[in-house]
Amino acid sequence: MGDTYFAGIYPYIDTTSGGEVDGMIAAADRGLEWSGPNTRIIPGHGPLSRPADLRKTREMLISVRDRVRKMRQRGLERRDVLRARPSKSFDAEFGGGFMTPDRFVGAVFDSLDQ
Repeated sequence: MGDTYFAGIYPYIDTTSGGEVDGMIAAADRGLEWSGPNTRIIPGHGPLSRPADLRKTREMLISVRDRVRKMRQRGLERRDVLRARPSKSFDAEFGGGFMTPDRFVGAVFDSLDQ
């Protein structure tokens, strides 16, 4: 799956090149479609994974995206969304990589502009 999937850490969403959280979700959907129960998934970063690991990442992406989208719809600006910490429930599991929770949430926020 390359850099469309980061195992156990927040992924890098390259918004400067047109990347968006919805594209990451679509890539996870495609990976899950192609996977069987014994499939091994090779991430761009992190350990060899199983479909359940990819599913967990997909669920996190959807959850954070939906939280950020609702905040934006209420008129919150980027700095306010970051302060609200919409990824807080996932930070212990996914926040240990080079994409800090703030960087990840910022990328999700920015990708919703596209």
